[in-house]
Amino acid sequence: MRKWIEHDGWYGDCTLDGDYVSLHRDDCIVVNGNRIELPDNQNILFLVCNRWNNQILLAGQGQNYGNWLYKDGKWKNIGQSFATFPCAFGTSSLYFVVGNNQYRVYDLLTGNCSEIIPRAIGANGIRYIDFTQSYDGIVTGDSTYGPAPFNLSQWSRNIDTILGQSYTDGAIVQQVSTRYRIENGDTQFLRLHRLGNDICCAIVKMVENSTVFYWMNIDELKGFPVVDIDKIKGPVNNTFKSDGIPEYKPKFPAPALLGKNMSKSDEQLRADEDELVRFYMEPDGLNRRARGMAEPIIYHDKAILNWFNMVFSRPVEEVKNEIRKYPEYKEQHPEENKPNPQ
Repeated sequence: MRKWIEHDGWYGDCTLDGDYVSLHRDDCIVVNGNRIELPDNQNILFLVCNRWNNQILLAGQGQNYGNWLYKDGKWKNIGQSFATFPCAFGTSSLYFVVGNNQYRVYDLLTGNCSEIIPRAIGANGIRYIDFTQSYDGIVTGDSTYGPAPFNLSQWSRNIDTILGQSYTDGAIVQQVSTRYRIENGDTQFLRLHRLGNDICCAIVKMVENSTVFYWMNIDELKGFPVVDIDKIKGPVNNTFKSDGIPEYKPKFPAPALLGKNMSKSDEQLRADEDELVRFYMEPDGLNRRARGMAEPIIYHDKAILNWFNMVFSRPVEEVKNEIRKYPEYKEQHPEENKPNPQ
């Protein structure tokens, strides 16, 4: 097993070949200890990497604008960006989100880019590409926020290995039905890769101002502390259907986790939250997020319990009126603060 801690690392990713990449905010991207300058002096957020054609590729969202690809020793702005986690590498392509439920695919070999493809994606972009898990390979970020199906948040799955955020402490790797805590404390922006029995992962620890990378064999997970599933709140169902996709049947509605009474169906909750997050973010949500806000920004501007309480129990228009009172919203929409002409 190999472990590397990149101090001052903000976002990061790694490959099974032993590569690691890490954004040093407002400075550079470190690739295997070497420095790569930032394009147009802007940070590249939600950084991902891929080893392809004997080189290491980088991609992510520009702090000020665009989705960016680093290839052949230079940066290229490949198009507009939308949502968090907008970029994900396929085997020989780069998928990137360009608008509300729209994405494109960049061919790494030819440099050609597809037309805009409509597809339900959501506010958390694309977590990763895996054609065993969806018809078009896209696993959305929204689908990886728990508690279903693994009682982990921001998870990635490859075969029977799952990496995600614990709801109690640290980063968890679940191998089949055994869960190991591989990092304690605050963990974010997790990345997992697996080939055969080899895995690697990147774990950002913003509180500690570092990114942790691991390369190991699955058997080496046994050296980490085992987490007792029964001591973790929330429903857990690790049954796999014949197509390899986890089957989840909730034991109780998610609001029960927060002690709230739910007056909406699951479908209505998803629709309302999606509408409200877009209402708050647009049109300048990407610019605000570039200042360091990683998840849909409403989670950072109000206590998450208050947000869930509103979405669970109140009409959308009523919540919008509450959002309009936020100083951040007024800053974003000065036109709404002008007095009406008499």
